[in-house]
Amino acid sequence: KRNVPLDFLSWKCYADSPEELDLHGNYATSYLNQPYFRKTQSIVTEFCLKDTKDGSYLERNYPSRLARALIVAQKSDIDMMFLSKLEPYYEYNPIYTLDDGRSKKMYASYNVMTAFSALASLGSVVDSTADYRRELYSLATANDGMGALVFTTENYSGVIEINLENSEFKKYNIKGIIGGADRGTGFFTEEKNLVLRDNTITLRVGKNEVYFLTFS
Repeated sequence: KRNVPLDFLSWKCYADSPEELDLHGNYATSYLNQPYFRKTQSIVTEFCLKDTKDGSYLERNYPSRLARALIVAQKSDIDMMFLSKLEPYYEYNPIYTLDDGRSKKMYASYNVMTAFSALASLGSVVDSTADYRRELYSLATANDGMGALVFTTENYSGVIEINLENSEFKKYNIKGIIGGADRGTGFFTEEKNLVLRDNTITLRVGKNEVYFLTFS
């Protein structure tokens, strides 16, 4: 039948970098900007941030690279994205391993996914600075007196300031996610019920770290 609208465009992306995902997303959008396609959704049905090195999910920088990819995707024209297969022993499973044959062992990137799940639960995206010299990437959401922020440091180390001027938040929790460690399980830090002072949070951070903050 002629002139039937296209509901969605499905495509796969096994990228070497988050920027490659953005590049392919723009390429897909260039087709959907044509007449009759402008309401068509761009859906990545399989996404994997792969690496040419063996055991890339075990490396210290993988969680920060995954967080950067998710932030890039959220700020792109991609409407929906799914991680590649999470089957046991699958080569591109970035979430867990069954290498002992009995129980799941979560990689550090699992905690990155749970952080983004918490962001999504609030629903309303708040504009936040990202892609600062390709070193700092961030994404924030807020709704009903609650807020959340994920940022990754990539190649930046030093002091950063998070300014919450004009917000009504009084307290915050912060969780640090760092990759590596035994079997890629990573290192974690967590502090709860910190009092927000002068609407500013000052943190000293290292390279390839991910931080998840919630506000109330």
